[in-house]
Amino acid sequence: MLRKLATALLAVTFLQTAFAQQTALPPHTVEGCLRNGMHYIVMTSDLPRHTVEVRLVMGVGSLQETDDQQGGAHFLEHMVFKGVKPYPDRALVDYFERQGMKYGRDINAFTGFDRTIFWFTLPTFYDAEGVIDTTFVAVHHILSDLLFREERVRKERGIIVEELRGYSTGDPFYNLKIGNGRHVNRMPLGDEDDIMRIDRQRLMDFYQRWYAPQFATLVVVGDVDAPQMAQRIERQFADLVPHGAKR
Repeated sequence: MLRKLATALLAVTFLQTAFAQQTALPPHTVEGCLRNGMHYIVMTSDLPRHTVEVRLVMGVGSLQETDDQQGGAHFLEHMVFKGVKPYPDRALVDYFERQGMKYGRDINAFTGFDRTIFWFTLPTFYDAEGVIDTTFVAVHHILSDLLFREERVRKERGIIVEELRGYSTGDPFYNLKIGNGRHVNRMPLGDEDDIMRIDRQRLMDFYQRWYAPQFATLVVVGDVDAPQMAQRIERQFADLVPHGAKR
């Protein structure tokens, strides 16, 4: 519990930094921006031990959906773990689980109104360089080569609908508090009708418009050499080309 709390608080600090440049960075932190617009933050920390935390923060969520794409941001979050080149289907998740990670705990994601966050808690007991390199390769392909197989889209639609049926805010005043603006019409999870309506092409259109390096922030926290890690990020992601919408 303490570890999760510490990670959550640290993530909030970094997210605030990523979107508000005036926020002071913690000590032993390196921040930069690639020429393609991709932002990165690397912090050296010896806790938790034998772990490197990697977050891909996309500055895009349900508010960026068009009327015919509602539910698309959340649907796309699911698709990321269902196939990227060169890891089709569950190959990427299977690789991470062979390293001792667990899907849902160490590999997961979150969709909000204005951001989508993918997180990887990497064990570094052995082959730390290998698992970090593989994670960077996966993140690169999340931003460039997501797979949209029709069969996988159909299967995931059923999974998301089942997820929605079990969802509740538990707050009878939620709609009153959120108001009647754009937010209430762009709930991050979408509803069952949204998910049943959206198709492969709409998902691809949303992805191609918004999953671009200029909307991405990569956060790395762990027992790493921050300047060296920043150089690795530069090498790994410099070839991504900005595209789609403007900031």
